[in-house]
Formats: sequence, structure tokens, C-alpha cells
Amino acid sequence: MTPRVAILGASGQVGKALQAGFSQRNPIQPVLALGRDYDVTDSSSWRARLDAFEPDVIINAAAFTAVDACEREPDRAFAVNRDAVAALAQWCANSDKALIHISTDYVFGDSGSAPITEDTPVSPLNVYGASKEAGESILRTILPRHMIARTSWVYGPDAGNFFATIMRLAETRDQIKVVADEISCPTFVSDLAEALICLSDRVGPDSTDFGTIHCAGEQGLSRFDFAQAIMAARAELGLKTAEIAPTTQALFGAPARRPCDSRLDSSFLERAYGIKLPGLSARLPHLVSVLARQN
Repeated sequence: MTPRVAILGASGQVGKALQAGFSQRNPIQPVLALGRDYDVTDSSSWRARLDAFEPDVIINAAAFTAVDACEREPDRAFAVNRDAVAALAQWCANSDKALIHISTDYVFGDSGSAPITEDTPVSPLNVYGASKEAGESILRTILPRHMIARTSWVYGPDAGNFFATIMRLAETRDQIKVVADEISCPTFVSDLAEALICLSDRVGPDSTDFGTIHCAGEQGLSRFDFAQAIMAARAELGLKTAEIAPTTQALFGAPARRPCDSRLDSSFLERAYGIKLPGLSARLPHLVSVLARQN
């Protein structure tokens, strides 16, 4: 039976990719998309919709992900990334529904053990990571039928992610400073959405496929290398490029400290579910071409 799926955070880049993915796979599959019209921190704004729709599984793509803004607004970060997760988990527990919750590599610090497996101890370095870790923890306490999908450096054509920002800056600047001491695994948003859709098929009433899983692109590299790859792809297409100048987190001076190496080991995802998310080199040339045409 095709599951009835509800998506919270449907207006964000992952939420939009999920809607597109479900529609492409099965246009008649029942999918409820709750976006910015619904305040995730106010359960009264979404509870009635979920009660009426009766989803089999919920995918929670709602989050406060602006890492530096979280440092300035910690109350909002915890309200969205912890308290709203608790309310959603309680609704699922009361209704006997499954929840797939998206989390982040930023729940980890600088343990020196990257690539990081699912059982590596968490040690967030910033408010965003701490709030997401708190959301994970409370979800495990409230709802047995949950799956936490940790991902990293999600990129795509939507504004606001690292890829789109570098593409925009390349149009107007001759030099862009990018940190070279921050490494992780860029994850193409459509690949992440497809993986989550596949996982949503595995969390039915009789499923035991619950817990925490890493779901990130297979290729680890630094922000500097990521930006260099974008410029190389732009050059291949005859687009304006900018010099990428390496810097450090300390010199860049962002409000939030990031882990130096938060590469996620997603090998369990492949072993258990046959899902492997491609690395940056497999997706970047086409995406640069698509975004250049859009602009």
C-alpha cells in the first residue's frame, strides 16, 4: 500500500525537493505539504491538518538552519529545532505514526574520528548543533517509531545554500574568500529527497527500521575545494569566474564555530537500504548549467 505522507517544512529547499520527488514517482500518492503558512512552533496550526489527513509517515524538514543567526537567536533555535520536534513526536506517539526527522552533521564537534559513524558521541560546537542534538534526544525519548536522518551541506538551486551563494557572488566579485579548514560531505538536495522518499516506504506499521542513519553525499571536501569546483564548472561553460582565496574560520570571523571535519560515514545507508548518494563531482556540472540558465 502506498503510504500517506505529510511533509513539514515544505517551503524549504528539502521540502520542495520532497514534493517534486513524490510527484514524479507517483502523482496520485497522497502527500500533505505544510509550509510557511503553518508555524511549526505552534502545534495548533498543524495538528488539525494532520488529524484530518491521517498520514502514515511524517517527514520533518522544518528547521531553523541559519547557523550564525542561531547564535543570535538561541530561543528561536531551540523552539524550532527542539520544542517543535517534541510536539510533533508526541502527536505521532498518540496517533501511532512514524516520523522521519532530518538532522545535521553539526551535532558533532572536532572528535578527530571522521568519517563519523552513527554511534560516534555527539559534541556540538554551536547553538544550531546543540538545538538539533536536543531535538534528536527528545525525539528518541518520546517516539520509538522514528528515523533520524543526519545529512550535511545540502546544496541545490535555491538561494541560501553555499552553492547558490558562491554562484551569486561569482557574478559580481573578482575574489571570494572561503574557509579551507572546514570539511564535510556536500549533499545534493534532490538526492537527499529521493533517499528520504525511499526510507518513507520502509517505516510501515510492521517495520523495525528505526533509529539514526547518516544520509550524505559520498565525497568529502573543504568549503574552499567546493568553491574551486564551482569555478571550474563555470569556466567550462564560459561563465564569469572569481578567484577563490583560502582563509580560516578564525580569520573569517563567523559568529558560530563550525567543526573542522564533520564528514559523515553513510555506508550503513548503502548496506541496509541499497542507497548511495553521489558526490559533488557527479552533480555539479549539470547544476551549474541549470542555475546559470535560470539567471
